[in-house]
Amino acid sequence: MSQTDILQASRDGDENQVRLLLRNGADIHTRNEDRQTSLMLAAKRGHRDVVRLLLKHEADIDASDENGNTALLFATRCRHKEIVRLLLTEGADVDTADENGQTALHLAAKSGDQ
Repeated sequence: MSQTDILQASRDGDENQVRLLLRNGADIHTRNEDRQTSLMLAAKRGHRDVVRLLLKHEADIDASDENGNTALLFATRCRHKEIVRLLLTEGADVDTADENGQTALHLAAKSGDQ
């Protein structure tokens, strides 16, 4: 098992593989070359069940990548409303801004989402 396996499975939305990897000791805090976590990758791709599973296993909900993006910012930018709601319900910081000063509220307003 490579530590990048959990990143790939999360990005691909493979909930069963993520569960298996976590059960076998995969590091939930592993990051890719852009400093993105499994939670960020799943949120960006709209994989709600994987996001939920990662949160259940205590993924860092407010971790940020090299550009200041969090799972909440990725989900908002990609218009995955259900994931945005889930992350907010689980306590994601709504005031976190990316390197351009954009918060989830700014991004939602720009896209016309409410």
